[in-house]
Amino acid sequence: QIMTITNPKKSTRVLGTTGEDLAADYLRRLGYQIIARNYHARMGELDIVAQKEGVWHFVEVKTRSSAQHGQPYEAVRPWKVQHLKKAAWLYLLRHGHSTSQRMVFDVISILKMGSDYNITFYQNVSMY
Repeated sequence: QIMTITNPKKSTRVLGTTGEDLAADYLRRLGYQIIARNYHARMGELDIVAQKEGVWHFVEVKTRSSAQHGQPYEAVRPWKVQHLKKAAWLYLLRHGHSTSQRMVFDVISILKMGSDYNITFYQNVSMY
């Protein structure tokens, strides 16, 4: 018997990259300017840093290939948002921007359905 096994880490990474590409394209179509992607800080990674109408948007992208273990956005827990906030402040400071500028945290949830992707945009999430 022959069994083909795909490296799950590689396929998850590919799915995540595809989701982030789709999310960035989606945001551009909505008029957002993508400033940075995959910004790494000690306390976490910012998937997408964007601006629209003078507001900084720090976007967490979650992509799943099925809803078997819940919707993608459900993986964004309150502690994750707190880490994202710290990473966002650090990003602004390191790039010479004021932390007093308006900034919001958004989540883009992407569910792969066959060959299609269902994108849901949650704006200005606040979880404490």
